[in-house]
Amino acid sequence: MPDVIVQNHIFGQPKGFAFESIRGFVDGLYTGKDFPLTLYDAANTSLTILAIMESARARVPVEVSGLYEV
Repeated sequence: MPDVIVQNHIFGQPKGFAFESIRGFVDGLYTGKDFPLTLYDAANTSLTILAIMESARARVPVEVSGLYEV
């Protein structure tokens, strides 16, 4: 099965979650426009993913700690 999260082509253009995330970031740097997500969103997402990985490794629920508020 193709990896639709990392890379997929639609009408000859690369698409997918990872590709669009990177494209949005680069576009923001290039154009100076606001990023679609805030730094707080990115940090909280990273903390949540780390907690999910730790929970899967330890096979127990893990509290997401250190979340940032806007």
